[in-house]
Amino acid sequence: MLIRSLLGQPPDDQDRASQLRQLVQPLCVDTDAQEEFLKTAQWSVSFSTDIYYLPTQLALDVMAYVVSICGRYNNGVTWLEQANVFLGEDPRFHQLRAHAWAVQGHFDKATQEALRGAALGEPQAVALAAHLEAQRARSMTADGYQNGMFDKALAITDTEPTARWSAVAAAAVLATRARLLLERAFWLSSDREFSDRQEATGILRRIVSGPFPTAVRLRAADLLCLETQLLSNNRIGCQAAARFGHLGALENEDSRQLSAQHPLYAIRQQWRSLNEHDWVIVVFRGPTSELMEWAGATEQLLSRLAQLGVRLVVINHSSDVWSTSLITRLLTRAHALRPLILDRHQQQHRRGVSFVGCVAALMARHKRPQDCPLSSSEAETLRQAPFPAFVLAVGRNLDADLSDLLLYKHRVVLASIRRSEMVEKGLFAWLKSVSDVLVLVP
Repeated sequence: MLIRSLLGQPPDDQDRASQLRQLVQPLCVDTDAQEEFLKTAQWSVSFSTDIYYLPTQLALDVMAYVVSICGRYNNGVTWLEQANVFLGEDPRFHQLRAHAWAVQGHFDKATQEALRGAALGEPQAVALAAHLEAQRARSMTADGYQNGMFDKALAITDTEPTARWSAVAAAAVLATRARLLLERAFWLSSDREFSDRQEATGILRRIVSGPFPTAVRLRAADLLCLETQLLSNNRIGCQAAARFGHLGALENEDSRQLSAQHPLYAIRQQWRSLNEHDWVIVVFRGPTSELMEWAGATEQLLSRLAQLGVRLVVINHSSDVWSTSLITRLLTRAHALRPLILDRHQQQHRRGVSFVGCVAALMARHKRPQDCPLSSSEAETLRQAPFPAFVLAVGRNLDADLSDLLLYKHRVVLASIRRSEMVEKGLFAWLKSVSDVLVLVP
């Protein structure tokens, strides 16, 4: 009961987080506490109220929070199996079970539960089911996109929100559909790509102008600005992003000039002088979701470098094989010129090693590190190359890579929604929104 009371307090309340942690932590590891918690939850569901579903809804709110906190202890599914006796008929219960199965890596079971919840009318289960189905489709191929592979996931999201849906649930379904359409468009060409991008931008406009959480609208406005520019070079799509303060949108919307003191000003000035004698290092790290978020922006940057004749050293430290296919497709779309690709997924002995420190040292004319995984020919190519004009680091969890690059005095441009502690330690510039690329590629 106390957990339920605390969840009703404002999220920024100073005591809320600490009190919730103290209450929930024992539930993750103490079987007696878990048993007592489940008894209390069952008792609370039996309350009689004017709103008949309110006791079950409140119990599910508490259960969802506790299971999300205790998920790493791998007992979320066990808990929910026991709670099935008194919560099993509620559609949202299936969504919680799906989340618990997904945390443990049982994606088939998670998808089945999410689809049950969606069929029973739980809107948040719709977004989760589509996400899991798309993930299943990616895991089934190691060779990139297969025709129709995202169709089932998109069919799940092809539903119109109703008045009963919460703003959060409606935003989740709409945003999931928009991102799936953009991901499919990334692999398509010509009219089919244009059709998917058009539908996605329409959904993004709907999110931006709707009664949805600010964080969701902010991200949608950022993506809408970039996509409308790519589709039709139309500045109208950047108006909302400008109101949210996205730098690329402000530049595009108001045709303002960057201050000479702004870090991106130096990059833009240098960009204009690049030619076929220059090299640029591109580092990818993170999961598919993060790299796909930046795919459109990165494509624009690499396309412009290709037009200038710049050579690339591409370092792939992405999280999975599907991301490797994504990066290969990205380089193809950008018409990258003879890129030197260093991929940790390609050879068994390279898995788990980092190329960044080695590349950073060799291209700065330093001694080859002892643990350098490069072949002799790769190392010699890098020794002969000029010092890179700059390094583009895309994704997340890049701090160790950035540290290596800064050690050898490389000029780094970070493309990441997530702030890095390296921002204060010498980064050349930080693209914190995908539409910021419009500063460099107007």
